[in-house]
This record gives sequence, C-alpha cells and structure tokens, in this order.
Amino acid sequence: MYSIRDKKEEIIDRLLLLYLIGEANKVTGIGKLLLQKLVFLAEKAMISDGIKGFNFRFFRYNLGPFTEEIYIDSKKLFSAGLLRETEWPFRLTKQGKALLENIYSFIVKRCDNKEVLSIIEKTVGKYAKYNTEKIKKFVYAIKIQPIGESKILPIKDVSSGYWLTEKIDEKKAKKSFTLNEKLMEDLEYEFELTKADRDEKRTISDISYEDRFG
Repeated sequence: MYSIRDKKEEIIDRLLLLYLIGEANKVTGIGKLLLQKLVFLAEKAMISDGIKGFNFRFFRYNLGPFTEEIYIDSKKLFSAGLLRETEWPFRLTKQGKALLENIYSFIVKRCDNKEVLSIIEKTVGKYAKYNTEKIKKFVYAIKIQPIGESKILPIKDVSSGYWLTEKIDEKKAKKSFTLNEKLMEDLEYEFELTKADRDEKRTISDISYEDRFG
C-alpha cells in the first residue's frame, strides 16, 4: 500500500527539485511538462539503482507520467522566494541559487549525497534540451511495470490513472539521500518562509552552511 510522503521526504523532495531546476537553468528555461518528465526520469533512474532520493508518486496522465506533488512543492518554493514568481518557465531566484551554493559542499562531503545529485545532473544534461515532442516521444517509449500489475508495457500503452512509480522504503534502499538533523530543521524553516520574511531574516542563503554550522 502506498504511504504519503512524511515531512522528511517532503523536505528532501523540495531540495532535490530546487537542485534539478537549478541544473536545468544552466541550459534552458524549464516548463511544466519538461519539469515533470525530468523528475520522472531522474527518479526512475534512482529506483532502478535502489536509491531513495525523490519520493514522488507518478501516474499515467494525458501527456505521460505526472504527479501533483511537484506543483505542490514548486508553489512552496515560489512562496519561499526560492523560485521566480512566475508560473513558468521555472527559474531559481538569486536566493534560491545562493541556498544551493551555500549547502552544496555540506550535503556532498558531510552527508555523502553525491551519487543522488549525479543522477540528477546526468538526467538534466541528457534530456533538458529536448523539445516537447521529443521528450514526450522518448518517455512514452519507456517500458515500465505499473504498480500492482504483472505486465511490462511502454508508457504510451499504460491506461490513464495507473501508478507508475512508488517511493522506496528507506529500510530496503541500498542508499538514501540523507541530511543531518540540524540541516533538516533549517531547511524545513527555510521552505516555510515567505519572500517578505527572507528580506528581513538571516537564512541559509546568506552564508556558507559549513561556515555557519560546521
């Protein structure tokens, strides 16, 4: 049975979503459809390797794999002043870029998360320049076993509404994206801020995390 994301998984998903958008911004503006497909491809690669990184649950929708959770998280990042306040293309704000820059070394060296970030980087590097038709065609051709089903089918042949991915149980994962308790608490606070709060308060985006809490 599927379990909804817990608070820890939501925080990690928002951080990794921010990271993926930041990587995509290096080569392109990223629209709604491309964002959904890049996250799906990255999560599928993680699941194939037994890695617990993204925790989104995708189902077969009109244009392929889709999850409402991405929009819930992106709205939270908009509200927190970390994504530009337009519907799309999704782009990091100055504060969003600074946050990632200030914790990157900490989450890679102290928390050993390079493998998860590398999957995101490789996925974005390979597919971010695909136009709408090319990314749809590529994803539709991917063969997958829908959750609870016995047959493996190309996504284009999976009936609408069928679940395509399931988050990995941390106890069964070969590796999980991890954050220490302090950084987890700070990111939870960071994602609950408003843009007005960010203009008035000292946050992770103001100073290197290792210098501040190392």
